[in-house]
Amino acid sequence: FYDENYGVAGALGDIISVTTDGGNSWTAATPTGGGGDILTVNISDSQVIWVGDDDGKLWRSADFGTTWSQVTTFTGSGVGNVRHVEFVNPVTGFLVTNSAAPVGTVHRTKDGGYTWEAITTPTNSGLNGGTFWDANNGFVVGEANGGTGVILRMSPVM
Repeated sequence: FYDENYGVAGALGDIISVTTDGGNSWTAATPTGGGGDILTVNISDSQVIWVGDDDGKLWRSADFGTTWSQVTTFTGSGVGNVRHVEFVNPVTGFLVTNSAAPVGTVHRTKDGGYTWEAITTPTNSGLNGGTFWDANNGFVVGEANGGTGVILRMSPVM
C-alpha cells in the first residue's frame, strides 16, 4: 500500500490487482506482458507501480497499472529473478535481485528508477527480500551460504 487507499498485489501468471479504496474492492490491472510470475510489488506514489518477476524483469507503470514499461537499467536485468522492490520516497528506491546462480545483488536508485547502481554485498547464495526505512538504511535477508543464512544491514549505503 502507498497510503490508506492505494494498494497493489501480484500473483502467478502476471496477475496484478489494484485498489483505490483501502482494499474493500480490487480491480485487475493490465498484465505487464512479460508472462512471469509476480514476486514483488511497490507503489512509489499514488500512480506509479513497480513489479518484479521470476524472469528477472522489473516493470513500471506510471498510470496505476494501465500500461507497463520494462526497466532494464540494472545489472542482471532479464536473468534470474527480482525478489524485492521498495521505494522509501518517490525518487529513492531499492531492488533485490538474484542471478541464475543464484547470487543476490542489491541496487539503489536516486532518480526515481531511471538508473540503478549495484551496492556491494557480501558473498551470498541468493537474497529473498528486505526492508528499508530511508535512503541509506535497511536490512536484506537471504539464503544459507556455507551453512549460514544471510542477514545484511545496509548502512550506510552511499
